[in-house]
Amino acid sequence: MEILKRILDWLSEYRWYVIGGAAGLLVAILLLTAGFFKTLLIILLVGGGAALLGSSRARETVKSWIVSAYRYITKRG
Repeated sequence: MEILKRILDWLSEYRWYVIGGAAGLLVAILLLTAGFFKTLLIILLVGGGAALLGSSRARETVKSWIVSAYRYITKRG
């Protein structure tokens, strides 16, 4: 049980290094399997989505755009 506590303490102390290493591993796997440009597109879309929907004001704006587009589409159909 002591070893588990030591591992959890280490993970909490080096949390951002572990997250960064996992993100680097994910990007490396994507580069090897999907290719450079597809990986770049994925990174840009995920980053843009996180930035766009990260604040409550941006979420409300996107929600209103989606509702407006839905109403426009269903009105014409």
